[in-house]
Amino acid sequence: GMLLDRFRGSLIPFASFSLPAIGMAMLLLPAPGIWVTGLAVMILGFAAGSTTQSQAYLITRYAGLRSYGAVLGIASSIIGLMLGFAPWFAGKVFDVTGSYQLVLTLGIPCTLAAGALLIGLGPYPVFGEADEAKQFE
Repeated sequence: GMLLDRFRGSLIPFASFSLPAIGMAMLLLPAPGIWVTGLAVMILGFAAGSTTQSQAYLITRYAGLRSYGAVLGIASSIIGLMLGFAPWFAGKVFDVTGSYQLVLTLGIPCTLAAGALLIGLGPYPVFGEADEAKQFE
């Protein structure tokens, strides 16, 4: 949160959304060992937490407080659905291929693409005082 207040709003979320690519790449190493695997899991966990915080922050800036609940609800629902779908998908890939390598290999460009989409966000919209005042009526 502190970094989001000090740096351009899309740079920190870019890092949050792209960071899992490093963790997944580490897990793709041949025989990564316990320390590398542990570090990869820590990176993935940190990225998951920071992504959630970045999402809430960006919604306040781009959708405004008036629409915050609706937009956050939709975004959180989509994320929840994907969090439920991903383990099933990974399990099916493992059943077919005998490895999670394909899931990790596909995950790297997907997380990098998600981060790149955030870089393209323009400046924060300016909501008028009248818009914000209506929120409390």
